[in-house]
Amino acid sequence: MTVDERERRHLHEALVSTLGHDPADTLMAYLPPTGWADVATKHDLAAFGATLRAEFSANLHREIDTVRSEIRGEIGSLHDALRTQFYWTATLLAVQLSAFIALLKLG
Repeated sequence: MTVDERERRHLHEALVSTLGHDPADTLMAYLPPTGWADVATKHDLAAFGATLRAEFSANLHREIDTVRSEIRGEIGSLHDALRTQFYWTATLLAVQLSAFIALLKLG
């Protein structure tokens, strides 16, 4: 059953006539402003926390997997670049060595 403002006002008036104005105000302050159906229980909060943790964990694992994939791609690109640089450097050194040997034979 949902209590509306008219019913709350009627309850307050009955409490004022029975307890007096200040005690009635105090008691009404302890009542939720809406129906009890809107009040979260410890079970509701625990279930929400479990759901939140599961979602956070899933998102975190997805992000970690994405970063790992990106790092693997970057390492692969770096490996390819270093291999290419090594081959060019080795080729250049071989050409320089050949030129040096040719100059020694001429000279």
